[in-house]
Parts: sequence; C-alpha cells; structure tokens
Amino acid sequence: MSKLVAISLDKILEQYFPASSHHFVRPFFDNNPFNFTVTTHRQSKKGDFRTSRNLINGATITVNGTLHQYEFLLVFLHELAHYFVAKEKPANVKPHGKEWKMCYKKLVEDALEQVKLPSDIVEAWRQHLKNIKSSSSTDPHLVAVFKKYDTRTSDKVMVGELQVGDIFLFRNLQFRVDSFARTRAKCTLLANNKQFLIGKTALVLKA
Repeated sequence: MSKLVAISLDKILEQYFPASSHHFVRPFFDNNPFNFTVTTHRQSKKGDFRTSRNLINGATITVNGTLHQYEFLLVFLHELAHYFVAKEKPANVKPHGKEWKMCYKKLVEDALEQVKLPSDIVEAWRQHLKNIKSSSSTDPHLVAVFKKYDTRTSDKVMVGELQVGDIFLFRNLQFRVDSFARTRAKCTLLANNKQFLIGKTALVLKA
C-alpha cells in the first residue's frame, strides 16, 4: 500500500478526490508501493513525480492540495502515468513521450468510463485527450472548465480571452496586452514598461 504523509488514505480520498472516484482511485494506492504527498500551493507546478533506482521504495507522487477535486484527480492520473512508465520502462524514456501519453490516455479513458463526472468536465477531458499536453495549465479546454469549479479562479479570465490594449493583474502586477502569438501574448509591465511573454492560458484579473 502507498505510504501517505500526515493523514490517512480515507481522509485523503474524502478531502481531495471526487466522491464518485473513490472506488476507481483506491486500488492504485492499495496495489502500488509509491509514496503520496499532498503539498501546499506551488506556483510552478500542480503535481510531481520523483523516483530513484529503487522504484519500490523511492517513488513519490505529489499533488497540490489547493486544487479543486476534479483537477486534483486529473493531476493525480498525470503523475500516476509517470509512475507506471517508470515501473515498466525505467530507462531512456522521455518524461512526456509516447509511452507516457499512451499510459495517461488509458488512465483518463478508464476514469471517464468508471467515474461519474459533470458533463462539462467530461467534454473538456475528451478534448484534452485529442491533443495531450505536458501540463494541464497549457490546455485551454481544461483551464476554462476547471476555473468554473475553483473559487480562487472563477472570477479570472485567460490572457487569450483579452483584447489588445486590455489591462490586467497577474501575480499582483499590472500588465497591458500588446499583441498575440500562437500560444503567448506580448505584454508590457506598466510599472517599468518592460515587455514579457505570458502564456495565453494564464489566468488573470481584468482591470
């Protein structure tokens, strides 16, 4: 059984995962010897997988505890796919290569079949599987639907939804949108007129 940090498996399932997913998620913990940690908010990542040569005792999955339940589940499956790939093919595998994508897709498809989820979550996950990205934060389908369920982000918009000239607040700094490229926006920091590239899926407060 996986080793849990600070709180029991039952408590983790109850507090962080959708209730409808417990029967689906629990066997992964019961049957695989990875360590599992719920972390505080990390701005740079939502989850993480780390391992060592001794996979049995050295594999650790972490997920941010500030995520709402549907995003927490998807991030867990993302990191779980890393675990299974490392278990089967520990060497010479790209972190988000074809092996990981195949494993992750299978896990998400299984979740869609076995877990009762809101229809908009189901549709966003299906769209996500058509073009799997290495991070859910760069998938506009996921960002748009997840922010509806997260009280911390429900009042925010994606940078890509703004217009050229719009002013917005990002990480407590004011920016202006100058132009758009395929995946990023060129923006000016109003405090010093320096220019920055910000991802179009970044969530911001429109001024």
